Amino acid sequence: MAIVLHDEREIIAALGDDRLVPPPAAGAAGAPTMTLRASMARFSAPADHDPRRAAVLQVVNSLDVAAVAIRARARAAAALEEVHARGRRVELIAQVARPSTVEAIAMALDVVPDALPAVVADVDAIVAVIGRGAAASAASDAAVERLLAQFATHPGGAVAAVSALYQSMDATAALVATRLLDRTRNAPLTRPIARTTRVAASTTDVLGRVVPAGSKVDVEIGAAGLWFGAGRHECPGRALAERIAVEIVHAVEASGARVELAALDLDADARPLAVWLDLAASS
Repeated sequence: MAIVLHDEREIIAALGDDRLVPPPAAGAAGAPTMTLRASMARFSAPADHDPRRAAVLQVVNSLDVAAVAIRARARAAAALEEVHARGRRVELIAQVARPSTVEAIAMALDVVPDALPAVVADVDAIVAVIGRGAAASAASDAAVERLLAQFATHPGGAVAAVSALYQSMDATAALVATRLLDRTRNAPLTRPIARTTRVAASTTDVLGRVVPAGSKVDVEIGAAGLWFGAGRHECPGRALAERIAVEIVHAVEASGARVELAALDLDADARPLAVWLDLAASS
């Protein structure tokens, strides 16, 4: 049974404890998708984490946050207009928030417009495996190889550039969805990210609470209001994600789309998995 941490002080201590490490990958070692995961800062052992995080920060800090966010809003507005021309419904997370976010950041990383759809598809392929738990495949491995080639000359390194895109996709889309729902329902902001997981590489203690070696630890960052982590493990793209979310929500509201509250698909933490928008009201 996992040890569960809810208290803010415990969570901050746990995230700063080098003996509590990310869980190992479920896929076969050596495959490109799993090799990429092992090379990412967020899944790294303590000895490798800081320089890899610094490389991701270099990528993120090279971006003009305001310009990227405005571009994401424009891409979202265009996606909504395209769907409106073809039909009346669109799913916010998969069809608007994810692609708009990745396209906006990829453009800022000098990806040419014609290559954007392929980059979005490839990022989605690796997020499906590394972030959502799908099995690694020849398709995800090929996506990894294309993305690393795409960003091979980036000053921060290809892995850091791909990591920035990877981390932006689902986390930002979750923030967009929760912000829009809470504005629609006139409710306080729902936590977009519920928890992160650690495994005790050796026996440790968290503010006096013993955590035996091998124990799984569920760190309830959402319940503690630490959605983006804390300390050395705070999300390096927090400011960018928050700004993009604001702009995409504005694009949705400006479109006149209506959230279909009766059609919401929520997970066990009451976070949206799918948010359907009805564009008929904007006709």
